[in-house]
Amino acid sequence: MLQVALVTAHAAQMTLPHEIEKVFDMITCDAAKILRLENYGLEEGKDADIVILDALTINDAIRLQPARLYVIKGGKVIAKNEYKRELTI
Repeated sequence: MLQVALVTAHAAQMTLPHEIEKVFDMITCDAAKILRLENYGLEEGKDADIVILDALTINDAIRLQPARLYVIKGGKVIAKNEYKRELTI
């Protein structure tokens, strides 16, 4: 979905930080609202599937298409990406 967000942002000329955040909402919480998914979201007691990305900001997540560090579905880690970064000077 990050690729869809990147293409959407470019096609719709949504490049300002608040516009990028809106595109991110479109592929996350807004999608759940449109599908009328009840009991879905990041709140206690709700069903929340989540992908943990190697990005500091939403803008970085869409722009850089980072690695997925964890994928959690139904409260269980179903995918884990362990990689090591090194800086050699």
